[in-house]
Amino acid sequence: MDMIANNPQYDEDIKSQFAVALLKNPKEPFKAALFLFNGNVQQALMAATDWVHDPYVLEKKKELIEEFGEAKFLPTKFEVAREVIEIAREETDNDIKLKGYRLYGDYLGYIEKPGNTINNQYNQHNVMLIKDHGNDDEWENKLLEQQAKLVEGNVET
Repeated sequence: MDMIANNPQYDEDIKSQFAVALLKNPKEPFKAALFLFNGNVQQALMAATDWVHDPYVLEKKKELIEEFGEAKFLPTKFEVAREVIEIAREETDNDIKLKGYRLYGDYLGYIEKPGNTINNQYNQHNVMLIKDHGNDDEWENKLLEQQAKLVEGNVET
């Protein structure tokens, strides 16, 4: 503990790291502190007890949330998957173990869901519909009449 009491900069640095650890896992301050103090139980107990309500730690947590947002401190998809698989592996009840493995597989997309398939089918009949414009003479007369109107400035077709 002398290392903390005698070095204010170390104190702020480690408290900042503790604030981040608390944001990531607010219900386990001892675990966070134990990791920060490399397994030193005495220092970890002191930090987990005193620093949870420490003004510097509380202010640092607030600053971090304002800067990065709360989502930054949530576990990643793979961290959640790792925790789920660890729970499933440790479970002795086979029904619960299988549910854990299923949740893990579902979460990581290993299980295909029938509702997720998009089936776009296009029917092609190889038929072309053509508008009937009459015989060639009628069509040519309509075309000449239309062209004459365009030349005269009458754009109505």
